[in-house]
Amino acid sequence: MDVVTKKKAQVTKDGSDEIYNSQPIFFDENSFTHLKCKSEKCELWRVDFSGETFTTEQIKKFGGLIRSYDVDSKLKTLIYLAGEETLADQGSEINRLHLFKFDTQKDKVIYETEVVARGGSSDDAIGTKISPNGSKILFVNTVKQTDQEIIVILDSAGNKLATLSGKITGPVWKADSNTFIYRDIEKGVFSYTVETKKSEEISNETDWSGLSVSVDGKYCAHNKEYKAGDSGVIADSEVYLFDLVTKKATLMGDSLVYPVWVNSSFIVTSKLKKCAADNCVSPDMYTAEPLLVIINIGSGVSYQVQTNDTPSY
Repeated sequence: MDVVTKKKAQVTKDGSDEIYNSQPIFFDENSFTHLKCKSEKCELWRVDFSGETFTTEQIKKFGGLIRSYDVDSKLKTLIYLAGEETLADQGSEINRLHLFKFDTQKDKVIYETEVVARGGSSDDAIGTKISPNGSKILFVNTVKQTDQEIIVILDSAGNKLATLSGKITGPVWKADSNTFIYRDIEKGVFSYTVETKKSEEISNETDWSGLSVSVDGKYCAHNKEYKAGDSGVIADSEVYLFDLVTKKATLMGDSLVYPVWVNSSFIVTSKLKKCAADNCVSPDMYTAEPLLVIINIGSGVSYQVQTNDTPSY
């Protein structure tokens, strides 16, 4: 969807109970990748837009299911997390983080982690992200048996640069590729500089979640008061815009969740509504509607887009 013209184009039409298209990631303004998974195996597809038309191309096949992935802005490097070994006696799974180079077609494991659950809390996270300039890799796993190495920072060759531990989650890169923002769920929100290996407090509020940083690195958008559990969303949520320079917070809307930046001018959020009594465990709970809310952060003007299904994040 073009957030300015509001024109939409349907890219895939083969989604079904057997074929699952997911995790679209833009690597430049006109191109993105996405996963297509079927029968316990996944493929990576590339989509290129020219005006309102597009072309698609399969660029990699995987040997199994992919938990999460990311690509750099030049589509030279792919990192992906694959669940490759189940420890049935321990009720856990070994996931391996792979580094793949498109030019050489070389694939190597750069990190290994144990996963003991798939979450059920808005604080849970497992995934990987390449820095904006492609020089560094972030990996986070909060669903493990110990709190050692919750966040791991590696260079583009897969060498470990630093680690963070504790009750922390949600790391997101800033534009400089040397700093990222993360949450300490007991202390607040912090920025961490890889070069100095030092953290600095941004806010002492502990109820932020769904952090995302604008392309220009000036703003952070986040949920406030959002809580999720095994039975669904258990609290309403507001979306705020936080100026990382002035430290000023601006409310962008009520009953919204998970802001995602389109560029440095627009964010896309999902709409929440209070549960109907016959649909939820408790009438005090909330659920996501099949609605996207697009907000122009400069003017504050927003509009809604109806979707066929409830958006996933």
